[in-house]
Amino acid sequence: MASYNKEQAAGDEHNLIAVVMLELGLDISGAMAWAARYHADVQKKFIDGLAKVPSWGPSTDVLVKKRLDDLSIWPRGNHCWSYETPRSREFSIVVNHCLPQLKLQILWH
Repeated sequence: MASYNKEQAAGDEHNLIAVVMLELGLDISGAMAWAARYHADVQKKFIDGLAKVPSWGPSTDVLVKKRLDDLSIWPRGNHCWSYETPRSREFSIVVNHCLPQLKLQILWH
């Protein structure tokens, strides 16, 4: 979601928002809303699933907990990176104002 504006401006169609727009026939706002709902659903399933993780004994449980903790902070790290790095910050999305798509010329050597 955060990289949609930058990617669409570069003509990159490999983005969740672009795919949702195409597959579900939605505009940008609709695709953003769909993606936000999907994210919330997946997040809830993950959090609910944490309560159902079985025990395999103390030595294994500590390793499983570490891995699940790492998995749980990964999306937040990606989110922060998207908004805090200069590469992405200059393209932060404004849903009602997308950058114009660039016409890229590929040079073959």
